[in-house]
Amino acid sequence: LRIILTLFFTTLLIAGALRTAPGRAQISSRLILGSLSIHGLLILLSPVFATSVMPVFYGDDPLNHSSGFQNLDRGANAFALVLPILVAYVGARPGLAWKGLALMIALASLVSFGVLGSSAAMFGAALTLVAFVIVRVFPKYGLRGLFTAVAAYIALAPILMSGLLYMLERSGVNLPGSFQSRAWSWEVVIGKIQETPLMGHGIEASKSWQDTYAAYPEWMAQLPDFWARYPVVPG
Repeated sequence: LRIILTLFFTTLLIAGALRTAPGRAQISSRLILGSLSIHGLLILLSPVFATSVMPVFYGDDPLNHSSGFQNLDRGANAFALVLPILVAYVGARPGLAWKGLALMIALASLVSFGVLGSSAAMFGAALTLVAFVIVRVFPKYGLRGLFTAVAAYIALAPILMSGLLYMLERSGVNLPGSFQSRAWSWEVVIGKIQETPLMGHGIEASKSWQDTYAAYPEWMAQLPDFWARYPVVPG
């Protein structure tokens, strides 16, 4: 169903873009970028006001506040995905001031992600800056190299992650919460890959995986009791 919905909305997006009247593209793009800017502003203000406004939306129970902070983390991750578009649009405008503003947006977002504790968004923003520098320094081959590197990572991810998890386990490094949960997810996924390394389990097979943290006592020893019912690999 998710694949069908994605295909449907992608088709609508392309159809809408093809029907954009001449001269209206700038208006449409500015509306989109305006909404992205509002999203970014909310992310930038979150570290300052999140704690004070959380009771307004989630009540006085501290347990409910954790859901609010998780939603902030999701919002930060979502903004990290569109941050390159916003930065590229601002940075491409003529004038040194616009390029300085683009750099400021990227750095401010990076700091906000770090303060919120959104490790994935923070590393994503940092890698975005690196990608911009690579394309700027190597305008002819930079983008090709980036896409080649991404393709190679996708193909080699099980091997790379397996080696990384082994090194982290041997070193005894304490990972942040979001990173640690993803590391455990990868351990389960790697085990599933080893079951059928050639044919795989099929599209969206993880929806059928029922492995919860209760099945891994060593991991549960580091977590609150209510995590026992959570799936290690969210569908």
